[in-house]
Amino acid sequence: SGAMSSNKAEDVGGIVGLSAAGDVKIIKSFSMADLTSPTSGVGGIVGHTKGLSLTVDNCYAAGALSATGKVGGIVGFAETTSTVKNCLWGGTGSNAFVGDGQATSDNNTVLTDAQKAEYDTAVKVAAKLGWNPDVWNLSGSELKLK
Repeated sequence: SGAMSSNKAEDVGGIVGLSAAGDVKIIKSFSMADLTSPTSGVGGIVGHTKGLSLTVDNCYAAGALSATGKVGGIVGFAETTSTVKNCLWGGTGSNAFVGDGQATSDNNTVLTDAQKAEYDTAVKVAAKLGWNPDVWNLSGSELKLK
């Protein structure tokens, strides 16, 4: 969580700004950051992908997204074949899971205001995404390794 912004560059993402090589898989991850770019390519999880392929699966993003174009709740700009599936979007600034580009979208959900309350802390998000409770302390107010 927090805020990230770029004064000049595009490709701002909650986890990855630019994915430019190989086959990338992002699974059971989340970002609750506010993201801003004066240009384009802003995504709650990935700002821009131009590698061989991208798969984003079982992820959650929330926060305020802002750019002049190519803004997506999960991926801002998919220049190469991308798949976004089983993801949740609970932020503002985009009504799409992928802002622009080549992507398939399957079983994704835009959260209602009532549903967003179930995802208001990192601990709740990690538990909902199925993080391993043998590795992570999923009780209390802070997400910590055991």
